[in-house]
Amino acid sequence: AAKDSLLAELTGKAGAVCPVTGMACPTTAAPEQSLEEELMELGKFFLDKLIEKDFDGAFAGVADDFQHYLYEIRNKEQLRNYMESASAAGFLDDVKINFDDVEIKVDGDKVVAYPVDVSGIFGRGTLELIAEKRNGKYLLTSMDVFGL
Repeated sequence: AAKDSLLAELTGKAGAVCPVTGMACPTTAAPEQSLEEELMELGKFFLDKLIEKDFDGAFAGVADDFQHYLYEIRNKEQLRNYMESASAAGFLDDVKINFDDVEIKVDGDKVVAYPVDVSGIFGRGTLELIAEKRNGKYLLTSMDVFGL
């Protein structure tokens, strides 16, 4: 009982089980992500899910109040419709995304990732991904596309 109590105190979980031994053991908390890592992960997740044609997954990372200046994609619903149409037409097939040169800029709760290079049947372009905190996590609130 004292052992279980100590494990619960160390791990924050009663009866934690070590996956290697199958016996109760303490666990180590994962290191917290930096803001930059969090935004990179969000951008990669969103774009990877679009390429996989998993629109529900992709748009889970888009804020309900997403806004864009183009008439066709002014909000989240229009962006989704636009991306689904692009996918149906084959424009998301064989898309390549390069995050190698991305720089992250933080301005309060607003975070910008630029340049995200994309290429595919549509040609080459650059994305700027903009995210803001919503209910404790970062979501895409806007994006800009250059060169397409």
